[in-house]
Parts: sequence; structure tokens; C-alpha cells
Amino acid sequence: MERQAIGILDIIVAPPRHCSIHRICTSCELALKLVRSLPDSLRYEHGLILAEDDYVIVQGGFSGNGRPAAFIAADVVRIEDGRLTEYWDVLQDEATQSESKSGLSMFGGRFPA
Repeated sequence: MERQAIGILDIIVAPPRHCSIHRICTSCELALKLVRSLPDSLRYEHGLILAEDDYVIVQGGFSGNGRPAAFIAADVVRIEDGRLTEYWDVLQDEATQSESKSGLSMFGGRFPA
């Protein structure tokens, strides 16, 4: 199964030209190692997805990460010839209602419990 996953990553991920997380982008096997090291409690929920030309931006939230606050993420990828060729991300702790300057939640229209 893991060999199949590595094969799939080799197909969809081109050798990256730009990547903000070099420990992930230098090798599909390193990416799988990172994924296997994540806690079983980790959950991801996507929010807004935007696409223009070769670029896609996905907003999402990671909870159950063993930290006091969930992560809110914005992932930016570029696709070329059907393969992922560039990747950047921004991670930030999710603000509580008392921390929010605008009074609005960062993700999903709700504040963390």
C-alpha cells in the first residue's frame, strides 16, 4: 500500500521548483514519513477554495493536532501539465472569540470551543 502511495505521489508531484516546506518537497518518501508521524486525532476541514489559471488556494483548518489551538492554513499550489509543481503554505493558530479583533471567526463561521 505504501509503495502504491509513493507511486501516486511520483505521478502527481513534479520535482518542485518552489516550496516553502523543503523537508516535504524534496522527496515523496519524506512526505509519507511526515504523514505517518501525524497523530490519529488530527482532522482537516477545507473551507474556501479559489482557482485561477494554474494556481489553487485552499483555506483549511487542522484540529486535534495536540496543540492548544487549531491551525488555520492557506495552501497555495501551482499545477503544470497535470502535476503539482509549486507549493507554499501559511499556518496560524486559530483565534478565540476574545482574541478576535473584528469579532469574526477565522474559519467556518464559528469560534473554537
